[in-house]
Amino acid sequence: MKQLLLLTLATIFSGGSLFAQSNSANVDQLGNDNVADIEQTGELNETSLEQSDASEAVIKQSGNENSVYLDQSNAADADITQTGNSNEVRGVFFIHANSEGSSLTASQTGNNNSLEAMQYDGGNTISAEQNGNSSTGILTQYGSNNSLEILQSGNDYHMMVQVGDNNYAQSRSFAGSNSGAMFQFGDDNHIQLNQSGGFTAAINQFGADHNARVRQAGGSGSFSSIIQSGENHTVGADQQGNGNSLIVTQSGADNSAGSAWWSDRGILQDGDNNQGVLTQSGSGHSAYLSQTGDDNIGVMNVSGVNHTSVIVQEGDNHNIQFSIEGEENTVDIRQFGTSAHTVGFAGDIVSTVKQDGDFNEFYSVQTGNAGGHLITTADGGDYLQVGNNNMMNIMQSGDSNSAFLNQTGDANSMSVTQDGANNIANITQ
Repeated sequence: MKQLLLLTLATIFSGGSLFAQSNSANVDQLGNDNVADIEQTGELNETSLEQSDASEAVIKQSGNENSVYLDQSNAADADITQTGNSNEVRGVFFIHANSEGSSLTASQTGNNNSLEAMQYDGGNTISAEQNGNSSTGILTQYGSNNSLEILQSGNDYHMMVQVGDNNYAQSRSFAGSNSGAMFQFGDDNHIQLNQSGGFTAAINQFGADHNARVRQAGGSGSFSSIIQSGENHTVGADQQGNGNSLIVTQSGADNSAGSAWWSDRGILQDGDNNQGVLTQSGSGHSAYLSQTGDDNIGVMNVSGVNHTSVIVQEGDNHNIQFSIEGEENTVDIRQFGTSAHTVGFAGDIVSTVKQDGDFNEFYSVQTGNAGGHLITTADGGDYLQVGNNNMMNIMQSGDSNSAFLNQTGDANSMSVTQDGANNIANITQ
């Protein structure tokens, strides 16, 4: 009886607002213990509410041309606040909760904001806040015990979809023209995306027990794409600067490029116009990619079992194109300076040099600020190392040194040091 009285007062208030200021509220409640508290101020506001069982909704609108559509079933909760004057905010909320435990809390402030939310099954929670102009959020959850959070301020767009159980997706955007699309299919997946500036990110996770953490800040025009399929992959990536691109694809099981912790990043881009591509298929791989400077290209393709790869680029115009095949191989490549150092094929950003076999090791360090160094194959083919238990250790410093290398067979060892200018090493084992 108490809940019915509160609903009646809210409806009377909404009816008064409709008569005075062209606002409208349509309320339909079925079942027991439902509560609706609706407050509207301004012009052309509209609320349509339908509740069932023990649902509760609190809706407040202040300003012009705001709209709320709410459909709840079972024990769903909703708290919606829209504030603005003479704006084109069309706050649209579609909530379909067909099992107990679903809840939505949404707040919109500014112009031209739009939010759509859909939930099925039990235990789902959506919390969204949009502040600023031209923001759009689309949130969809199916399954049980999923949770979504979104915070936007500025000209932002986000789309977050979760299908399965026990998934969590959180996105935060602040100033600028940010964009984000996040998909999760399966169970027990986790996404964290923080954006500040004009960045774009797309994260897709298929399978179970994946963890993706991406932070984009301090610039504009950068792009991140994270795709994970299989089981138990992790990515931790930071992007800072302008015009950087990052593409990470992991399939199989237990591959990592960083961790879920913000302090343990496996991928870093800090500068302008860097390109990073990391592809890991198979199982048990660990990768680290760091690009600091401008116009660097780092590509690492990994397949097989239990490989370790490291790319470090500090300076400008460096190029690494490398592929690993087999089992338990190690590749560690580091480039420093303002020269255009290359590991792979000079001028070719598609082909890669390769390592194939088991328990092989490749280490290289290139330093210098004059002419760039080159490490590539001696025969012009794809493979630097073919076989098992081979080791290469290449050190280049100075100006415009080149090393043309091949290892074929088992248990070969090679160590090359070049210092000075225009040195050439051609070694085949």
